[in-house]
Amino acid sequence: MQQPLFSQFVRKALGAAALSFAALSAHAADPLALSGSLNSLIASGVNEGNTSALSFTNGAYSGSDLFLSLTFQLGSSFTPNTTSATGRTYEDFVGVWLDSTNTGNHTTVPNFGFKGADGAGNDALIRTSTTASDTVRFTNSALTAGQTFTILVHLAKTGVSTTYNKIEGWFNPTSADTAGTADITLTKNTGLSSISYLGVRSNLDTADTVALSSFKVGSSFAAVSPVPEASGLAMLLAGLGMMGFIARRRTRI
Repeated sequence: MQQPLFSQFVRKALGAAALSFAALSAHAADPLALSGSLNSLIASGVNEGNTSALSFTNGAYSGSDLFLSLTFQLGSSFTPNTTSATGRTYEDFVGVWLDSTNTGNHTTVPNFGFKGADGAGNDALIRTSTTASDTVRFTNSALTAGQTFTILVHLAKTGVSTTYNKIEGWFNPTSADTAGTADITLTKNTGLSSISYLGVRSNLDTADTVALSSFKVGSSFAAVSPVPEASGLAMLLAGLGMMGFIARRRTRI
């Protein structure tokens, strides 16, 4: 006898939820191993990030794709978007750098984060140097005191390149985003064939602070992208299971 439509729907929904739960498990297992984490780091003052640089525990990473995601929380008195060209406030900047060395100022390698005083409300950015031609900003990313936002980036070796020659970025990505929905793209040969270190650079006024959290690194978009929490998926599976039980009882009555 043909199954009722409701029962068929429940079975399909259970299957889809199970696949989502499997994807979540893969999400948790994929991130690359680092010597530490950027979570709970408070960026302040002027710092090139060498003393707090992290390294890949398995040596330099040279894969064709590297994904990173980080959440920034601005302090309650933060003023990143001033248009005044005097004082350090004009240059308020926090960025994560990726490099093959942990020395130097890391201004000519991939960076992602924000820099105030854009004047047009486009503060968050990705870049490979401090020049305008090597910088791409996220539109409508004006930052305000107390704001929390997430940036996800993808470094890639495209074509036959042996060095990372493309950077993509997502501003406040959601679970609906995919590897093909980047908000901005910067095509530029970084000259780096591998990444050994990453750290945080900052150029902030004394009273300004930025707290970092939810740091993820992986070799795939799924490893760092937003997904439903495990507890939420577990509740969904339990609920769908109950619906399936009720549907089976109805077919027997």
